[in-house]
Amino acid sequence: MKQNLIITEITFSDILSVWQEHLWPDRTSDYETHSAMTWPWTTDSEYDMSIFDYPAIYWGFYDNEVLCGVNSGHATNDTEYRSRGLWVDPLLRSQGVGTALLYKTQEHAKSLGYVMCWSLPRVSALSVYVRSGFSEVGDVISTETSNHNQYVRRYL
Repeated sequence: MKQNLIITEITFSDILSVWQEHLWPDRTSDYETHSAMTWPWTTDSEYDMSIFDYPAIYWGFYDNEVLCGVNSGHATNDTEYRSRGLWVDPLLRSQGVGTALLYKTQEHAKSLGYVMCWSLPRVSALSVYVRSGFSEVGDVISTETSNHNQYVRRYL
């Protein structure tokens, strides 16, 4: 496991290049700073455009000045925060980078007063979310970017 992982704030353009090249290369819709998706168990609407009123933050992990891991976060209402776009270079997986990025997102959300953090990762990435304290909720679903996604949440 990598020791003393330093996660730093990055820009949308930094994370965008990783999302386009590695995480969602076949995406057909625009890449946006936020997702308008809501946590489905506390709202009647699947999407809420007012989410874009909340600021988004982007996190990165650099190894030898190369961006090797990313995640972002933004509120989806006044109490819930979404972790979105987690990606770690395959050569660094299972070394704590993904966990560190998720913890950084959760710490940030908690510092802003949010009580729950949620995400919709691919099933293949569930283990890093579980290691980071998330619990699976609901059934496996299909989304625009993957046929096997699972909602997860963690109370902060």
